[in-house]
Amino acid sequence: MKDAKEFVENEGRKEFLILKFDKCTNYQTIARECMFFLGKTLFTGTGSLNTKTLRELKGKVIIVFTQEGINEIGSLYNSTHGVFGCKSLDLNENHDPNYPGIQYYGKGGTKPLRMYSQDMKIKENRQTQKKLMRQGMTTTDRDVMGMMYWTSTGIFESIKERIDKL
Repeated sequence: MKDAKEFVENEGRKEFLILKFDKCTNYQTIARECMFFLGKTLFTGTGSLNTKTLRELKGKVIIVFTQEGINEIGSLYNSTHGVFGCKSLDLNENHDPNYPGIQYYGKGGTKPLRMYSQDMKIKENRQTQKKLMRQGMTTTDRDVMGMMYWTSTGIFESIKERIDKL
């Protein structure tokens, strides 16, 4: 949190960060800590993040939870507190301008139990992502974000090795 806050606070910064939380077991604590540590750098508001301008987002950290996290925090926190949702859409779904969060098209990664080299997993993932992004460009609503996943580890592989390769 400290690094994220310092990154967007640097003078002249025009960037923003999105921190996506998934597969966690303590979403209420995460939400509370994000609000506490990020303070004024935490983006708050309503509506779809997909249609926000760079001017609106610059200098901010955006916190998004998957639906599991949104369900866990219930009505305790919402986008006006700085916690947004993150929703994967089907090819035929349209962007909802009132959804408080990111709406995206894309899936990916590699099969976690496949036992082959990092290089092969990266190659497989690259092909998967190209195919998905091409599909999304021609079949989804223009306000839906294309999201690429670059997870290429399995259950027994090293995250450090994956980062070094990528």
